[in-house]
Amino acid sequence: MSKVVQRILHQLSSHHRAAALHLNNKVTSYADLKTQVDRIRHYLEPACAEQPLIGIESTHHEDIFAGILACWSLGKGFVPISPGNPAARNRRIAEQANIKTVLTVSERSIGTLQGSPISELPNKVEASSDTPIVNSGQIAYVLFTSGSSGFPKGVPISFGNLDAFTRSFEQTGITLSAADRVLLISDLGFDMSLLSYLTAWMAGACVYGIDTSGPKYLMTAHALDVHKISVLVTVPSLLQLLSSHFHELHYPHLHTTLLCGEALRERLALAWSQCAPSARLFNIYGPTECTVFTHAYELPTTKSITSFQGVVSIGKPHPELTAKVIGSDGRAMTCGEVGELVIHGPQVMEQGYLDPVHNEGSFLSIRDGEASKSYYRTGDLVRQDAEGNFLYCGRADNQVQLQGHRVELNEIIYQAQQIKPTGAFHATTAVSASGLLHLVLFCAAQRTEDFEQHLRQSLPEYMHPHSFIYLDELPSISNGKLDLVELERMARKRIETSHA
Repeated sequence: MSKVVQRILHQLSSHHRAAALHLNNKVTSYADLKTQVDRIRHYLEPACAEQPLIGIESTHHEDIFAGILACWSLGKGFVPISPGNPAARNRRIAEQANIKTVLTVSERSIGTLQGSPISELPNKVEASSDTPIVNSGQIAYVLFTSGSSGFPKGVPISFGNLDAFTRSFEQTGITLSAADRVLLISDLGFDMSLLSYLTAWMAGACVYGIDTSGPKYLMTAHALDVHKISVLVTVPSLLQLLSSHFHELHYPHLHTTLLCGEALRERLALAWSQCAPSARLFNIYGPTECTVFTHAYELPTTKSITSFQGVVSIGKPHPELTAKVIGSDGRAMTCGEVGELVIHGPQVMEQGYLDPVHNEGSFLSIRDGEASKSYYRTGDLVRQDAEGNFLYCGRADNQVQLQGHRVELNEIIYQAQQIKPTGAFHATTAVSASGLLHLVLFCAAQRTEDFEQHLRQSLPEYMHPHSFIYLDELPSISNGKLDLVELERMARKRIETSHA
């Protein structure tokens, strides 16, 4: 069995009276969580014996977390499926991952599958003493990211990858104890959620959720204060939304802030530090394909912050990983030169995407001595300084980070074209005066009342355009190519006007 899974299952027994979860005003102890894990395992063991992957409703609920641990205890992987996703998207996820069973909180269908409500499973509990033989290459979870083809890409992470990440995490200097209170904000389909609950349970700590009755950023501020949260994991854009309230916020009990999923601006990091003066602040980086995060940079308190054009460094890779900067011609870049970041090591998904068609162009073979090693191509442009820190410089492709989620702009264009096949579309982003990134969709198509509604129904909420600009035709330059400079200018003007 995976070492990290063994460790968490041990914590369920050794910390039985302590709180493991505090969600929706309900406290679940480690003992209660263990009872629920054994109950779900008792159901899964015979009913889903031939199913290596189990779907789970992507909801912050104690039954769902018990379901994740039950899957892991049997050597099965879990696949988060959001009820808020368009039905067609969930169908594709279920088909690609060959999902036959979806564990849910209540009676509901997800995609074409009828959910199995955990509360209605048999109450018979038999704590199995059998430890399944689990190969490190078996899948621990699959997360689906945005795909340039218009369809989501399944990223399978193995138990070996997960164990490698936990080894790396313990070498970052980020420390948690059983006394900690870790805030969970992210959706379970975003791998940073694992950073909240996985690391908390490894330490015997408690995971706290936020109230969902109001705006997420305000509910986060409330939870930090009311629950005396000690560890915060979030995306910079959430702090940006909170920034106008920073002068009112003070969190002396917060000892660690982990910011991830988006470029971190130095100005924002410094302002947040005033709200949590005792907290260590880390900027962490890593693609979903490389298991949670691969690089970390702790912002210093006694010297200047390492940054590039106002963006905080992503730091150095974990010791077991190798990171290189490669030019478009495959040549290794020297110190200070900009190129694509590629990563090799035990955290990188081992067998590629669930659908092999997505593997093309995603990996690069690099000669190392007599052997060739496979490196994952992140698509991120970076440069490395003399101290070995990596500095984020932008993207090499058509991806952006929205609310911490990686989004292929081409997927939005694809879905728009499915609705209006004769139209022409272009998606881009623009930054508002408050520093937030907004998605803008240009439409060279007849404006109809139902187009925007249908597009939103075909995309997850985090991929919904913030603004639509309708034109008779998309602007072009003399060679017939799109005038990207003009499109970006128009997008900036629209966002500046609408957020003035």
